[in-house]
Amino acid sequence: AMAEHAAGDALYERIASEHLRIREENSRHRCRMCWHDTRACICAHLPALTLHVKVRLLVLMHQKEYLGAGDDAKLLIAMLPADQARLFVYGRSDDWAAFAAELADDPPHAMLLWPGDGALTLGQFLEALPESSGWRRSRAPAMPDAPLDATSALGGLRLSGPPASAAAQPSTPEATHAPYCDCGCVPASLSLMEMARLRRERRSALTAGAIGAAGQLCDQEADDTPAGDTDVSSTDVSSDPPSAAPAGDLPMLRVVLLDGVYNDARALLRTLRRRLPAAHVPPHVALHPDTLSV
Repeated sequence: AMAEHAAGDALYERIASEHLRIREENSRHRCRMCWHDTRACICAHLPALTLHVKVRLLVLMHQKEYLGAGDDAKLLIAMLPADQARLFVYGRSDDWAAFAAELADDPPHAMLLWPGDGALTLGQFLEALPESSGWRRSRAPAMPDAPLDATSALGGLRLSGPPASAAAQPSTPEATHAPYCDCGCVPASLSLMEMARLRRERRSALTAGAIGAAGQLCDQEADDTPAGDTDVSSTDVSSDPPSAAPAGDLPMLRVVLLDGVYNDARALLRTLRRRLPAAHVPPHVALHPDTLSV
């Protein structure tokens, strides 16, 4: 049975690789960063974000999502530093080996955002970590096991950015576009951006789940930060150092996101469980376990 599964996985990966090759050939008109048509590139409108918490997002993407303008996960990759978010596309050369190596580096400090039977709350995940883990020591004693919603999870974040007057100033494509994209794309017009925003709102579950998880983790480091300090115009996500465990003592916590429509993401989950050693398969955590929602 194991040999049959291995042969099936190898065939599935070859099919995925061929799908990616065709996608690449048919998407030469797309920006390599935001995956929109070069005439409607949105890179100039993407803020540079930084999570001041030792979390790395590992996005395992189904091949059907690759180079799709409507995909949300690629926005996390575009906006966060390379050491805080990595993209692995199933079927792309060497991506699976790199993904497996990330999880093998420190298996206890890895989680998979996935709703379903047996999903842990974030509090339960932290409680199950080794006693020596800085993450477990930084857990707020009064933290309830009940999940928080994505909005309240952001309450512990202090977001800071340029003054509103500066943010409101119009910027030239040359000034804002270069840091994010070097493909010579033309930034999108406002109407195109508005349409893109509406599309993203309909497909925002994955991004909200990722930011919500990071927000809850920041809450463990800075549970006394007033919610009123939140500024939605921010481009920087920061928190005060935890009192129980200094930031330097916290190991890197890897959060796996499966990117795809439900059936495709579920196929990735099955593949992940078959191909990784059992000790390297991260426990799945849901922010809303009772509703089976990430």
